[in-house]
Order: sequence, then C-alpha cells, then structure tokens
Amino acid sequence: MPKELTNLEEDVVSIHTKVIIKTSWGIIICCLGWMGLAFYLDEPVIALLTGPALFGTVLAVVLALLEMPLLARSVWSAFGILSVTLANFTLPSAANPEIMYLVLLGGPFLTFAIGRENFHLMLTFCATAISLCAVLVLGNDFFGTPLVNEDIARNYLAPGTLIMVFILIGIEMGTFGILAHTDQVRLEASRRQARRASRAKSDFLAAMSHEIRTPMNGVVGMVEILETSKLTTEQSRIVETIKDSSTALLSIIEDILDMSRIEAGKLALTLQQTEILKVFEKSADTLRHFADAHNVTLSIDVL
Repeated sequence: MPKELTNLEEDVVSIHTKVIIKTSWGIIICCLGWMGLAFYLDEPVIALLTGPALFGTVLAVVLALLEMPLLARSVWSAFGILSVTLANFTLPSAANPEIMYLVLLGGPFLTFAIGRENFHLMLTFCATAISLCAVLVLGNDFFGTPLVNEDIARNYLAPGTLIMVFILIGIEMGTFGILAHTDQVRLEASRRQARRASRAKSDFLAAMSHEIRTPMNGVVGMVEILETSKLTTEQSRIVETIKDSSTALLSIIEDILDMSRIEAGKLALTLQQTEILKVFEKSADTLRHFADAHNVTLSIDVL
C-alpha cells in the first residue's frame, strides 16, 4: 500500500480516537452530575444507572490510550446503548428517557469512519434501532414497576435528562464541525501539494526537453551535412531514414513541451497539410531493419 494512503488511514483512526477522548469529558461530567443528584435525592438507583455509562467511557479512553482505537470505539458504543436501554426500562415515562436515543442517533457516524468501518457502523446503528423498538413496543414497565417514583422523575429527572441530551448533542455537533473543518484543511493542503507536484513535473519536462533538443539538433545538422557527401544509393536511403527518425524524435520532444504549455494555457494549434503516404513509408523504413533481422517481410499496400 502506498505510504500516502497508509498515513491517511492512520490519520482517520487518530481523528476518531481523539473524538472519544474529547467527547468523553462531556459524558463523565454528566455522569458525575447524575451521581450528585442521586446523593441529593437519596436515590441510589439513579447513581447505579450512570455506572455502565461511566465505566464504559473510562474503559474506552483507556483502550484508546493503549492504541486499540477500534476496540475502544466499539466498547464506547456498546456501553452507551446498554446505559440508555437500562434507563428506559428502569425509569418511569415521566422522566422522558426516550429522548436519550437522540444522542445515540449520531453516535455511530461520529465514532466510526464511513467507507472504512461500515460493518461496525451499521451494527451499532442496528443495535440502537433494536433497543429503541424494544422500548417502544414493550414499554418502560415491561420488567416491573419503575424503580424511581413519578414525582422525582417529573420534577428532577425529566429536566436533567433534557439538559444532558442538550449538552451531549451540542458536543456531537461541535465534534462534527471540527471533523468537517479538519477534512477541509487536509483537502486544501492536499490540493496545494498536488499543484506543486504538477508544477514541478511540468518544469522538469520542459527542462529535460530543452536539454535533449540541443544534442538532437546537432544530430539532425550532421545528418544534413552527411547527405551532401558522396553516398551510394543504399547509404543515401539509410541517411534519409536517420534524418526522418531524428526529426520525428524532435517532434516528440516538442509534444512533451506542449504539456507544459497546456498547463500554462499557452498551447497554440497549427493546421498544415500532411501527406499520409509519406508518413507510412517513413514508418516502414524505420522498422524495415528490425523486420529483416527477424526474416519478416514488411510491405505497404496502397489501395
């Protein structure tokens, strides 16, 4: 795999790992807030419900720091779904625990890279959807009477849940914005690098074309001088072939120079008449030596 692509994949993994570490602070603060509320209301159940989220977040951060990013993100997502599911089957409907699924909705897209980790993304998204459907179909009291009373749920948990969801969605949106800005900066840097590489290539082609054209002009000049000397018919034919080949090579060099002219927007096209038959005859003369060496008959039939 090319080094550039390897570095790009490493950057993508690094970005999503940083997402876990940065957004984990918001989750930890929310969990500590719920624990403080549980202590104030003397409701240990609320503190216990925050346990899986807090444990999963800390574990994910540790795994990320140990350079196991994919496992860290998978654990993070799994514990998030588990925490929200437990809250919905434990708290009364007055607490509006269903709105916690709004946080989970953007989680898979924030945690996993689209295109590279589609399996994990879809698995997490499907698990979230299954959990939500189970809550909606079975109801909050499917496993028994909610463990928190209605008044506490209505007066404390409902506002707290709304504030928590607002904070976490704000963190997610901010993280999405940071990721988009980072991608834009990296794309702009790649575009500038590509332009520099293209310009360097054009400069190199132009320089090499000029360097090659100088000795080739010398070759063509010496062939023209050789044509004026006393030559046999066969030697004249050979010299003419050398001249045609040299001229063709000079034409190729000019074509290479045209590439730099194209990129500079200075290419000028010239229309001129061409005798096609002579072009084929000169091409055949150039290849005739190789054909004779391999006992191959080379001929041109003009209809």
